[in-house]
Amino acid sequence: MSNVIKARGFVDTGNGLYDRDSPVIVCGKKFFKKLVGNNVVKLKLKKIKLNTVLKNGESFAVKLDYIKIYIIDKPNIYNNVTVCISKGGVGDGYDVILHPALMEGNYSGEGTSQNLG
Repeated sequence: MSNVIKARGFVDTGNGLYDRDSPVIVCGKKFFKKLVGNNVVKLKLKKIKLNTVLKNGESFAVKLDYIKIYIIDKPNIYNNVTVCISKGGVGDGYDVILHPALMEGNYSGEGTSQNLG
């Protein structure tokens, strides 16, 4: 059974980050620690390349088997999504920056098991 971890996020149409074929959700350090907890080794923490408007570099990331994103009150489940750490944070009152592909309904991944609520 997986844990439910709730987050508050927003869609950034400028988020064009992909980890191979997986859209990337960006989160702050505090939320990333909450997400992975003591499971860093089990989840296979990795580094991914980031190319953004502000800078290029690398960041720690983990691939989740699935996430559930509520749009108003309708749950949407997405498989095979990568979450990476933003060293600069994501904005006051938010935990994550969502990838626009997740909102457009044009993403389909594969997997099962971990949940970011």
